[in-house]
Formats: sequence, C-alpha cells, structure tokens
Amino acid sequence: VVKVGAPDLHVRRAILQSRARIDGLELSTELVTEIARHASQSVRGLEAALVQVVAYASLRGERPTPELAMRLLKRLNPDRRGQGCTVEEVVAVVAERFDVTAKAVLARDRRPAVALARKVAMRLVRELTDHSLPQIGRGFGGRDHTTVLSALRSVELDIAADPDLAAIVDSLRQRCLDRG
Repeated sequence: VVKVGAPDLHVRRAILQSRARIDGLELSTELVTEIARHASQSVRGLEAALVQVVAYASLRGERPTPELAMRLLKRLNPDRRGQGCTVEEVVAVVAERFDVTAKAVLARDRRPAVALARKVAMRLVRELTDHSLPQIGRGFGGRDHTTVLSALRSVELDIAADPDLAAIVDSLRQRCLDRG
C-alpha cells in the first residue's frame, strides 16, 4: 500500500497550469502560484479556485492578477476547507444537535432521526473538508461512495423543502467552523 499525500506547491502549480492550458487560459506564473498557495490542496479545490478567480475577474472586466486571486480566495475560503474540520468533529456537532449518539450516526441505524443526522453530517463533511465521496463513505462506517452520493442528493432535497432544516444546517456549519 502506498500513501499518497497532498500535493506540494510545485505539483499544485503544475495542476493549475495544466488546467489553464486545457481551458485555453494564459495566466502569469505569479497568478498560478498565488492560487496554488491559497486554494485547497485537492485537485477539485484547485480547479474550483481557478474558475472562481477567472470568472470573478471576467465579471469585473479585469485581467486576473495575483492580488485579485489572494483577496478573492482569502475572502471565499478563509482557511477553513481541510483545516480543522474532521469527520469526527462534524459528527459530534451534528449528533449533539439531533440528540443522537455519534456512534449511531456512524452505524447502520435506520431510525429517521439518525438517518437525517447522518445525511446532514455527510453534507457538512463534503462541504467543509476536501474528502472524496469514497473517503466520506469510509469515515461513515465503510459505506460505498454511491451511498454517500445518494445521501447528499436526498439531504439537498430535504433542505430545499424545509427552511427550518436549512437553518439548522447553516447553524451546524458555523459551529463546525468555529471549532476548527
């Protein structure tokens, strides 16, 4: 088994340069470096940051600059993704709010209150960390990534249909961020 860690700055820059080439973008080395420094370390997070910076500059009628990237990414991602919010912390916060145990959230318990808490916790882990669907599934008792995807879709529908649940999720998100 080989452990693959997060890409270092050099690799993150190479990922961004490759993505920019694919998208037909000409970006300065300084801009790419700034995005690589301030974006999440996952490939998905890097590409999302690139899109955010380029789209924001385009909407303002400006060329993307390192300064713009730094300001935007610090504002959009105030050092929170992948920093301090763990699966365990999210599960603890959610379990407390839904008055269930963390053990039940991670188990195969199908009681409605536990199932809802589990779906909310999965959504927050997806949002607040860089974990992939398979990683989230493993963190939630060895579930398959398709089970996680189904839970995420289901909780999105629940949130859209229930403003109270949406407020609860927002509150839990903030509590998780405050803990991290």
